[in-house]
Amino acid sequence: MTGAAPKPYVRALSMLAVVVIGAWLGLLAVGSIRTPVGPMDTNMTLRPSLTGGSKINVSPLGALELDSHIAPLRLDVDVDRLDPVRSQALVD
Repeated sequence: MTGAAPKPYVRALSMLAVVVIGAWLGLLAVGSIRTPVGPMDTNMTLRPSLTGGSKINVSPLGALELDSHIAPLRLDVDVDRLDPVRSQALVD
């Protein structure tokens, strides 16, 4: 005797749970990168979010919050350092 086939909504919820957990683990594994942008050294991080958008933190000046996109991800950018040599190259 075989068991009854799972109901479609149970299968759909199970698949949704697997997708959400996989996406969350993927963001934890590769969701952050340190990279230079122009004359600045930055740390960029993707985070799960219900509203999307971007936040740019320039310490000690403050932070900008931008409605740059609507998605289940938020981009956080921390400006760590301004490189004087690269800054001077922009001016020259």
